[in-house]
Amino acid sequence: MLIALCDYARQHNRSSDTVRRLAESGMLTTAQKIGRNWVVDSNEAYPSKKKVAKRPITVVSLFSGCGGMDLGLIGGFDFLGKHYSKTGFKIIWANEINPAACKTYRDNFGNYIVEGDISEKINTIPASADIVVGGFPCQDISINGKMLGVNGKRSSLYTYIVEAVKRVHPKVFIAENKLNESVFRAMLVKMGISQTEMQHDLENLSEGQKKKILLGKSISENAHIYIWDEPLNYIDIQTREQIENMILEYMPTLLFIEHDEMFCEKVSNKPAIILEN
Repeated sequence: MLIALCDYARQHNRSSDTVRRLAESGMLTTAQKIGRNWVVDSNEAYPSKKKVAKRPITVVSLFSGCGGMDLGLIGGFDFLGKHYSKTGFKIIWANEINPAACKTYRDNFGNYIVEGDISEKINTIPASADIVVGGFPCQDISINGKMLGVNGKRSSLYTYIVEAVKRVHPKVFIAENKLNESVFRAMLVKMGISQTEMQHDLENLSEGQKKKILLGKSISENAHIYIWDEPLNYIDIQTREQIENMILEYMPTLLFIEHDEMFCEKVSNKPAIILEN
């Protein structure tokens, strides 16, 4: 039996406008227009939306080792009593030069890891991926290493992450490198982070504590210049003084934006004031 669209809409607890659009788009197979009005067979089932399968987020991984960083990206594991669910990321290509690490990777992830020197395997990299990730060797730039800089034999390998980004054109790239933990912890102590707080998950800390950790991490890294955007956000007066003392003690080359005039006067030696218009 043919009924009006408004009656069909009430029958299926839908709005008349929604049902009309279904009729106009042809999703109601029995719908027809008589004069200016739409009618539809009362027995026609309401069309269900087809679920569109989500496309996985594809990842290209360089200097993959045995896959620790890749595991963190794709999820699906338990650590310290907490389960980390699958994320929807999919590693489509990985590279590592160490045969033992490659064997471990294959045993735990799959055979898509390409074993060999990145300089020889870079041409096998996929033409596209959503993310490029890599933890390039750090011996030449670590303060515990030979300090040869980015031109050293090992740390110059970062250029292959740059090359991968040029070839793959990812939406995001992640370049991981090591942090001197003892220096980092010392910085946190100077900013009032206790040893107990250092054991907590970052997500359970206050915004002020998170900001201290980010600043401590930044200043612990070996760099020619540090760039900070409003470092005193969420920071109390006592911590502000601790940050001031830390900057004055280590004297890093620092470019920062901050609205606190007293802080700027104390730690900067060349202020720049930007006026609107």
